[in-house]
Amino acid sequence: MSSKTWLQDLFDAMAEDEGDYYSNSFYYEEGTRGSKGIDSLSEEDYAAFIRKGMYEKQHEQELKDQRRREDEFKRKQREKQRKMAEMQAEQRRLMRHKHARLREIRLERRALYLARWNQFDVNGQSSIEFKDIPWPTADIKRLSKDSINDFLLSGIEDNSEIRTILRQEQIRFHPDRWHRWIKRVPTERQKKKIMETVTEISRTINVLCEERCP
Repeated sequence: MSSKTWLQDLFDAMAEDEGDYYSNSFYYEEGTRGSKGIDSLSEEDYAAFIRKGMYEKQHEQELKDQRRREDEFKRKQREKQRKMAEMQAEQRRLMRHKHARLREIRLERRALYLARWNQFDVNGQSSIEFKDIPWPTADIKRLSKDSINDFLLSGIEDNSEIRTILRQEQIRFHPDRWHRWIKRVPTERQKKKIMETVTEISRTINVLCEERCP
């Protein structure tokens, strides 16, 4: 007896036990798929076909549960991806808002800095102290290349604007320009402190200009 005949006998026996499921639903419906049906299958393919049907019948609930779990997993993955996309969109929105606000702050700070310089230039007061000078940093006690760069150029990407700002500051803090102001400093100690700071700023701006002015 061939394996195909043996499987057919087994199939018929199961059909008697299970009613019409195998004989009508599985064998005749599933087996006739394709242009030639079951008769076109090799013994190996036919055996696999029968085993598949038997397994699905015997584990019907288990397979349903498995498909349900797979569907639930896919649903959760889609939900996770949706939330991730929403979170990324919100992060981009917040970053745009942050950059816009930082630019506003920088423009306000720059405007105040220039206004103080205009006042400093025209002020005819008899004496000048260290604290009266508009220094190009948020905290003169922490003067550094980074602090000057952040104060003058933070948020600016246009090379021509960067070049213009740095050239203006090069002129403003050139030590030779400070002789007219240093005369109005009352003490030698203050004069020395101011000129040392001016010289350091001048050198730092020159470095920034070399780095950021193509």
